[in-house]
Amino acid sequence: MVSLVIVSKGKDPYQTARRALQGISFPGLKGKKVLIKPNAGREAIPGQGVTTHPSVVEATIDQLRELGADDITIGESCIFGVDAQEAFRLTGMRKVSEEKEVNLIDMDCFDPMEIVVPRGRVIEKIRVPSILKQFDFIICVPVMKTHMHTRVTLSIKNMKGLLWRREKARFHHLR
Repeated sequence: MVSLVIVSKGKDPYQTARRALQGISFPGLKGKKVLIKPNAGREAIPGQGVTTHPSVVEATIDQLRELGADDITIGESCIFGVDAQEAFRLTGMRKVSEEKEVNLIDMDCFDPMEIVVPRGRVIEKIRVPSILKQFDFIICVPVMKTHMHTRVTLSIKNMKGLLWRREKARFHHLR
């Protein structure tokens, strides 16, 4: 498994994202299923620094398609109490999925599956939406922001959105 973090700055979210994405050496994507995991689990409009800007997701889709991916899905598991369809509308993810003709899924609509955490000390297993096993790659597209328990939240916090429903709350109580 390879992890890479690229930070790019600019005024146009689409162009800034495209520039950053061109610095990534993606593995062979031809014929692969790709899940784009933005930060879109809250009811917030783009540009407030709360959710991933939809132009960044558009740039990601365009870059993945140029690299041969043709089965792309945008997916999110919203925080407790948030209406996913409303969050998708407000964040602009619904519009991106329609314009780019990619699937948009509320991952909480799928049954959970358990994954054992090898050598886990605090966490021995996690529950995630079972649909995750259908994807070959997961591309995390977070938004940089602060958080009350950490200095910044980046892709690791965004990946918490892959946890199934109330599993997210359980993680807040771990010490």
